[in-house]
Amino acid sequence: MGEQEKYYYTVRMSDLRLVDRLYESGAAFSQVAQERSVKLLSENMAKLHKLAEYLFKEETITGEKFMELMQEE
Repeated sequence: MGEQEKYYYTVRMSDLRLVDRLYESGAAFSQVAQERSVKLLSENMAKLHKLAEYLFKEETITGEKFMELMQEE
């Protein structure tokens, strides 16, 4: 194996480690995002049901009506 071949092999191994680290970071970010999304949806389930009921009856919604529904307790 010549010097140039050793260099390319080292670079490739380094790249693989970087790819692994990036993948792990992305997976961790995805997990956090999923947990946050589930929490937000769970906390706002009543509002989501109101919105779904309104859309089922009316089929469309204005921004004003949407905000009104979201601000109700």
